[in-house]
Amino acid sequence: NKLDNETEELNAYKKLITMEPQNLEANKRLGIILMKKNVITDAMVYLEMANALSSKDPDILAMLATGYMKTNRLKDAIDVLQKAKALKSDAPELRMQLIDLYKKTGQDKKALEELKQLVEIKRDNKILIMYAQGLATEGKYKEAEDMIENIKATDPENIDALMILGDVQSKQKKLDAAVETYKEISYINPNYAPALYQRAEAHMAQNKYQWAKAFYERALRADPQFALAELGLAKVAKIQKNQGVYMEHLEKAMKLDSNNDRIKEEYQKTKK
Repeated sequence: NKLDNETEELNAYKKLITMEPQNLEANKRLGIILMKKNVITDAMVYLEMANALSSKDPDILAMLATGYMKTNRLKDAIDVLQKAKALKSDAPELRMQLIDLYKKTGQDKKALEELKQLVEIKRDNKILIMYAQGLATEGKYKEAEDMIENIKATDPENIDALMILGDVQSKQKKLDAAVETYKEISYINPNYAPALYQRAEAHMAQNKYQWAKAFYERALRADPQFALAELGLAKVAKIQKNQGVYMEHLEKAMKLDSNNDRIKEEYQKTKK
């Protein structure tokens, strides 16, 4: 282990486990090493034995959770991570795993509460951005804006934070402010397609269709695979009663992303 030779360590523990099947360290290390190698079934046998021998080891519980996630046993993964967190409450990595699982299982409020607690433990911008996004998703716009201001205080050119701010402003119908935020992002990175697209969406909401068209086109120049920008151009053409251009852009959007719900919904309207 100290020589960082996992292959030899694995072989040594396999020999030890034949002589001492209930050796805690052997079961734990075999489980951890095999999980890293993605030998999930065997890893879980050793990890569950290790957990039976020592049910209050957060490292074992965290690795068990990884196995449960890989085998789609998400409820079991949440259960063991909650136990691990109770034993090691100051471990950000455990809370991050738990947050991810809450999101995957649609428990957004629990994810947000976990993020709130995590911010108190580890206040870095990556976590603050996640918390701001969670607040925005839950409609807590003022709190989200306050969190973005905290991020900008130390990192004024953080594009992820500014994108959340623009989204929050748009959702509150503060469209002029949203446009200014997306403009700010373009000063930082002129070819950042998501900001160009969102600015186009804000202009659409303002009924400024020529501006919207210009920024959908800029988004596509920055990223020719941006399917929603093609959808945006289709909608502009539809408003301008240009059926041929509308169908042209809608067909392009479908080719780029036929699984997108918004694109499918618009496409279905042409079949009625």
